[in-house]
This record gives sequence, structure tokens and C-alpha cells, in this order.
Amino acid sequence: MPYVYVYQCDGCDWDTEVVLAQEFRVTPEGDRAPYDYPAEGLVQWPPQRVSGLRSRLWCPRCRATRELVLVQLDEPAEHPVQVFLAAEARGMTGAETGPCPECGAELQVDPEGMPCPRCGTGRLAGIGEYEP
Repeated sequence: MPYVYVYQCDGCDWDTEVVLAQEFRVTPEGDRAPYDYPAEGLVQWPPQRVSGLRSRLWCPRCRATRELVLVQLDEPAEHPVQVFLAAEARGMTGAETGPCPECGAELQVDPEGMPCPRCGTGRLAGIGEYEP
């Protein structure tokens, strides 16, 4: 399960979410989409497969969240635990960062105090967290 941190501008109430270690599946069109756990007791056919883990982290240069793929399996797995085991085998914690795919700046897990991309005068502040 991913973990989500919510940040809000202290000037204009704009908000954004930083998402850590979200399971994803690859759609028939080749896009990455969130992996949706089936309802308890429900058997899904054909079974949905999990392709990897991704995070949405803050880019200080773009002033937006950007996707960072942490793990992409060679072949999709039947159960999400398999992608977490692959990440663990690589020594990952789920809080890894990397370059922004748009501008190359180092992505950040915590945008606390960063300037607001909407109003430009306010600063982002953490207001909560949740597990979807």
C-alpha cells in the first residue's frame, strides 16, 4: 500500500500530494495506472497483475509532483507482495529519490517550505498523511 503526504499552501490553500511506493500496473495502452486491490473475498478474473512501484515526488524546479519509477518487474506478478520483495532485495525503503523526468532536478520527498506554484508568495506546509 502506498503512503500519501498532503501539503497545502499557507497563502492560497492550493494543495498537492506526495505519494511513496504506490503499486502500479501497465495498461494495454502502455500507461502506468494504480494497482487496485480487489475487494476482500472477491475473486477477479482474469487476475489483475502488478508491474512495479512508483512514487510521486516534488520537483523544486518544476514546482510540481513528478513520477519516479522505483521498480518495474520484467514480467507482471500476480500479487503485490512480489514487487515489494523485489524492492527489498534491492535495498529500497520506498523513500528513494532520483532525477525529475521533465527537467533533471533531484526530486524531493518533503516539499515543506517550498514556494507555492500557484500564488508564488505562500509556502507549502504538511497538513496530513494517509494510507489509501
